[in-house]
Amino acid sequence: MLYIDKPAVVTAAEQRGTLDLLKQLNDHEGQRLHAGDGELEARSRSYDLAYRMQKTAPDAVDLSKETGATKELYASSIRQLPPPGVCNRAAQSAAPG
Repeated sequence: MLYIDKPAVVTAAEQRGTLDLLKQLNDHEGQRLHAGDGELEARSRSYDLAYRMQKTAPDAVDLSKETGATKELYASSIRQLPPPGVCNRAAQSAAPG
């Protein structure tokens, strides 16, 4: 995944602190200027979710921690995939026109 890691010069605590401050500012401004506007609150929750996903994604996709048996299952699944382009050709032949 591209750009999943935070910049090396920023600690996790600094990044979390910055995002917490932005959330506080957004909450304050949202209450002051956009009372009852659910879109702003939804956007804020979405950004927080994105941060949490970004923080945990490296562990979720780290295959080095998988057992040999699990890695073999992954390889077995990949070997069963059709060659590249086969799915595209099938979709194109089924498309009208």
